[in-house]
Amino acid sequence: LGSSLFFFFEFSIVCRISIVFLRFHRFSFDDEGRPKDTRFFTLQPAFYGLLSDVGMRTKAVTSFYNDHLLLRRKGAELEPFNTSGSQWLSREKLEKKLGEKISEEMYTHLLMAFDYLVSLPSSSVEEKFIMQYREPLAASTASRLFGPDIPEVTVDPVTNRRQACVKTRCKDTRVEVQVSDAGTGKFDIDGHDLHTFRQLIARYKVSFAALSWFS
Repeated sequence: LGSSLFFFFEFSIVCRISIVFLRFHRFSFDDEGRPKDTRFFTLQPAFYGLLSDVGMRTKAVTSFYNDHLLLRRKGAELEPFNTSGSQWLSREKLEKKLGEKISEEMYTHLLMAFDYLVSLPSSSVEEKFIMQYREPLAASTASRLFGPDIPEVTVDPVTNRRQACVKTRCKDTRVEVQVSDAGTGKFDIDGHDLHTFRQLIARYKVSFAALSWFS
């Protein structure tokens, strides 16, 4: 109900109540009325709880590897976790999983923390935890192994090098990517290299054209 009947300068708001006020979830309190969750006052306890969990597991993986390294032990558990064939949950799916709204910046920081955890030696010991926030790349047709089409490889008649060319589109942006053998391994996007894009999510978007082979 609007409050315009009571004060001249006030006005009614016609929209969902969740837009005006933050949506709170059910919390647990102790006998003295204090919240049991220590991240209650962050307004997003699930997200910051996950971010803290990633940090603690990162520290545990590092200690695990150092202990085995001192004892000169070798095994499959000392290898980094192979995440090929899967991708991180999108921000929308992560919001649904956590039951909280998160910003693009928060999502980027979480991906950076997860990527660092995966890159560590012995990160394979946290395979179950990591895969809770990853999903497989779905194959929709028989010609697709993990989602994207494999482009046709041709031979350049001048340089005699193998190359593949792909065109893709994301919203209103059209991109054409050409990859060849014996390259420099450097990115060149209209004269800019990959270091120009400082945020991790921006690099994902730039690299998506090279990784997504939709013709």
